Amino acid sequence: MPMSIDPHHLKKLLVVRADRMGDVVITTPVFPAIKHQFPKIHLAVLVDRAYGAFIEGNPYVDELLVYDKQGTEKSLWGAYTFIRRLEAKKFDAAILFHPRNRMYWTAFLAHIPIRVGYRAKNFALLTHSIPYNKPAGEKHEAEYNFELLRLLGIQEPRVKEPFIPFCDVYRDKLDVLLDTRMKYVVFNPSASTPSKIWPAAYFAQVADYIYEKHQATPVMIGSKSDLPFSQAMSQKMKSRAIDLTGKLDVGSLAWLFRRARLFVSNDTGPVHVAAAVNTPVVSIFLRNLPGLGPTRWRPLGFNGHYLLEDLVKTAAFANHGKIEESMLKSLTPGAVIRLIEEKKWLESYGAKTE
Repeated sequence: MPMSIDPHHLKKLLVVRADRMGDVVITTPVFPAIKHQFPKIHLAVLVDRAYGAFIEGNPYVDELLVYDKQGTEKSLWGAYTFIRRLEAKKFDAAILFHPRNRMYWTAFLAHIPIRVGYRAKNFALLTHSIPYNKPAGEKHEAEYNFELLRLLGIQEPRVKEPFIPFCDVYRDKLDVLLDTRMKYVVFNPSASTPSKIWPAAYFAQVADYIYEKHQATPVMIGSKSDLPFSQAMSQKMKSRAIDLTGKLDVGSLAWLFRRARLFVSNDTGPVHVAAAVNTPVVSIFLRNLPGLGPTRWRPLGFNGHYLLEDLVKTAAFANHGKIEESMLKSLTPGAVIRLIEEKKWLESYGAKTE
């Protein structure tokens, strides 16, 4: 049995969340919880390089570390060099919020004395662990995160609010691409898995309605690989959308949402970014299998909303199936439009006030 952790002896703590966009954002509520409990502790956060802008400038984080598994840390030499740099920082403990094999080995080889994580693959590399219950999806990802913090005596707060700081550099980069003084609504018609993708024609109908009824310009986003989804939506539209697919870094994305009136999206990482900056969100869920549905992945906050039609009944379909319009009975464009009108998000004119 490992020795219990005395958090009062910890001077330098490393939080590791080096996976996806939404996961990083959802983990940000742990930072103030740690600092409120231990105000003198040096809190460092390790994330994938792509998402460093979500942490940079956070008032509860003393040090940001980035890991580039597709770049500088991709090779064995790069990974080794990173491990040695991490070892030199002499962290007392690391909390690993996602059971990534690479991160478990990194913390172990960096000789961080206390390594806290989940009982998944290679959990023998940890000194303290708890069962990996996340795939059951019985509660929100943010709530699962606080299970690890209980080992440090940190209790889960009643309200867990993700937070993203803003840097003027990213605002200026966005202003080159978009006149943010106008009234606009953001759409993300893509997703990482076909079974999460609402039909492009449905996104187009909602965008056309918003433009015609509320004079709000549709703006489409996604990564470069998502261009086919944006093009499909655009081809189905009567009105003209602004396509920023593949043109935004994550810092500019946060500013885009900050000034947007609304974000309509499949269940994807940007949903959590928009919710973190208090922009109204409609997240579309087509899957409710354990660990994949809104219980675990709904947007947090007062302005976070979701609509669900459970069409995916097997893991095989979740991984490889495709949603067709004929399958949808309740989650139609009309359902999204009714929610938008009920909440009155678009009734005022002009740009969103900050």
